[in-house]
Amino acid sequence: MTHRLQLVISVLLFICSNLYGQSSARPLGLWKGDVAGTQLFLDIRNDSLSVLMIPMGGLDSVKCRSITLKADSLRHQFSFMGMKIDVITDLGPDTLVGDFVQNKQRFPIRLTKTESLKPKRTQNPQPPFNYDSEEISFYNPAADITLQGTLTKPRSKEFPVVILISGSGLQNRNSEVFDHKPFLVIADYLSSRGIGVFRYDERGAGKSEGAYHSATSEDFKDDVLCAVHKLDSLGYQNIGLAGHSEGGLIAPLAATESQKVDFVISLAGPGSAIDSMMLIQNRQILEDQGLFSVEEISEFIKFTQQVYELIDIETPKEELYEPLGQLCADFYTTRDSTVRSLYAPSQLAFYQAYGQMLTPWFRWFINYDPQPTIKRLSCPVLALNGNLDIQVASGPNLEGYRTALLKVLLHLTRW
Repeated sequence: MTHRLQLVISVLLFICSNLYGQSSARPLGLWKGDVAGTQLFLDIRNDSLSVLMIPMGGLDSVKCRSITLKADSLRHQFSFMGMKIDVITDLGPDTLVGDFVQNKQRFPIRLTKTESLKPKRTQNPQPPFNYDSEEISFYNPAADITLQGTLTKPRSKEFPVVILISGSGLQNRNSEVFDHKPFLVIADYLSSRGIGVFRYDERGAGKSEGAYHSATSEDFKDDVLCAVHKLDSLGYQNIGLAGHSEGGLIAPLAATESQKVDFVISLAGPGSAIDSMMLIQNRQILEDQGLFSVEEISEFIKFTQQVYELIDIETPKEELYEPLGQLCADFYTTRDSTVRSLYAPSQLAFYQAYGQMLTPWFRWFINYDPQPTIKRLSCPVLALNGNLDIQVASGPNLEGYRTALLKVLLHLTRW
């Protein structure tokens, strides 16, 4: 659910910045900027070393391969996951103003001096703690993998336990992004207030076995059920599931298949059909970028809807290449050159971006509607969404939960 991160990371080539100012001093120090709503940092340490960081995109302290000094500029060259990244800056004091260039696409960028990458008040909890921690592993026989996590336990005799389920993208037990560990923060908060929390490394992350990228949300649901079974076998009762984003989709799925699940919490999870949710997400991201006209955005949404309708679960993957290629060609070639350059540098690159949607995970995901699952829930449910979230819009998804749960209540009332 992170198209913005895909925009920044998947095809990023270089950043080109021009500095306004006449100073001849090296622009040393830490610089902070924003590209298409995603924060980046450039740490220029000396004439031969600089470091690039895009926290939300997974670039964590990528050191430059070389720095080239010219008459009035420095060129920083980086490599990351097969990508080539250049940062070109003039020599000057306070502000770097220029363009973010993704292939042939340009986005305005402004870099300003900053003192620190980290917030002034870090959320990461520090000892001593008023609860205990225990390493627990559990086995998924269907996938033949063992996963491992941490259970934080209050020191009282009895307490409920919640299993945290992370969102899309490979996540460790802390759901860690650039030294921010939201699941650790949640676990600390709840366990210090009398609630046990189990958080685990997803398959293929941390100490857990398995292959993440060949799995679907349904496979991740099976992992959750195995975690529930493990906690139940250890004697824990009143077990709940709290899922973030995609995890908010997985939690209800698992709860409908286990009588051992006593409550469900959805954190920024989908409550409406995924294809509809993704169309809203695409529209909001494009509007937020401010690069496209209202008419162009509407045309793009129509095209994207056609792509989603094409990508079913049953059709063999090989039979989808040609119709998908035709859809991409019909859309891309009818844009003017300026708009085309905003989407991709070539027709082939545009098609290749959409070809990534033919993975098992995306095909399952885009065809899923959580409504029938939510209607089958028979335990207490709490759904929380943020008003400023443009990935999972709060309005339609909370309304989806309200509608589905109201039908559950009406059904129970009849009995």
